[in-house]
Amino acid sequence: MLALAREAAPKARLVLGSIHAMPIPPCDLVLAVGEVLSYRFPGDEGASATALLDRAVRALRPGGMLVFDVAAPGRASGRGHVLGDGWAVLVDAREDRAAAALVREIVTFRRMGDAWRRSDEVHRLALLSPSGLAAHLRRRGLSARILRGYGAGELGLGWRVIAARARGGVRRAARPRS
Repeated sequence: MLALAREAAPKARLVLGSIHAMPIPPCDLVLAVGEVLSYRFPGDEGASATALLDRAVRALRPGGMLVFDVAAPGRASGRGHVLGDGWAVLVDAREDRAAAALVREIVTFRRMGDAWRRSDEVHRLALLSPSGLAAHLRRRGLSARILRGYGAGELGLGWRVIAARARGGVRRAARPRS
């Protein structure tokens, strides 16, 4: 992913690290797309979504926004596949309601000349409560809304967007008096 990012934005400063450990500089927007807060990686077991949100809130300037999506209870389980020219992706997703978790096993096949290359992945996600996260942000002084998607596009079952704004509004330059 870093190689792709370097190619797309050669002048950008890119940093590799865990979202749970990297500092978040002062900013006007924190955007986390693709269930980032839900993913669990080895070594991040003690990290919580609310601790990460608290770090993001502290980084926001007045009027800044925090926009993210999460996997929630009811996130689509089951088996599925997607086929393309020279590739196939197979997914088996299982929700463990008792553990509030979703496990996705993903197998990818890619044609490499006359042969096929196989890749296996396992994704572990915590199923988070959008209403609980929105309430947490409101207690931190932000306005927060739960949305079904980005713009006109709706996300699937158990996948929600939370958009929150820090108080203070957008600062505007003073108009000269005449």
